[in-house]
Amino acid sequence: MKKAIAIGIIMMMVFVTITSCIKDDISGVHTGQPNTSVKGAREWEGATRNMTLDDVRAIAQKIGTDLTLGDLRDFIGTDIGSGLYIIQYRIEGTNNVLNVGSGGTDPTAVPLYAMLTYDVDRGDPIAIDIRYYDVDKFLHDGTREQIRPRVRVTIEEWDGISADALEPIYEDEYVKYSLSSIRSANIMLTFEDGTRLSLKDAISQDKIGIEDLILNGLHVYKEEK
Repeated sequence: MKKAIAIGIIMMMVFVTITSCIKDDISGVHTGQPNTSVKGAREWEGATRNMTLDDVRAIAQKIGTDLTLGDLRDFIGTDIGSGLYIIQYRIEGTNNVLNVGSGGTDPTAVPLYAMLTYDVDRGDPIAIDIRYYDVDKFLHDGTREQIRPRVRVTIEEWDGISADALEPIYEDEYVKYSLSSIRSANIMLTFEDGTRLSLKDAISQDKIGIEDLILNGLHVYKEEK
């Protein structure tokens, strides 16, 4: 009988130890407990207040592309993800939500995205990543205007002789974008990982978009269709 009690106590101690280790691993991020308002979801632990639109603006303007999960730990959010973590922050007094996706719970981790919805009650809500787009214009009328590059490059302009004619390099449904001369094969882009490609190759390989190129300093002519 005493042996059975002793074994039971040991098993309980092991369970408590494992539980404690798990709790320590996620402490300050989420409790792992179900939230009755969202099926199967978890609430962040240690959060002190709801997020406001002023908070969203401050995060976008002052932190921007340097945003980490730790910058959001004061705000009440709910994990609605399956597999990946998707923390949803409902914006106080509005129909907006901020959904922040990540592969883990490390406070120093950079989110995969930080998407602000225009109106979560719409059937097909539009959204922007607040790190790269103008939050005020989006909140005003849903305008999606990119103000920071998603991809950063150093552009080495060609200073040699090039044919004096416009060179189209990209076009969408509304606008054609061109260089002032035929030189896309000679303009070099250096990416943050050290990769070097000509402008022509970078565009053809979909390594960078036209908005990012413009925000990185490429000068182009825009012709509306």
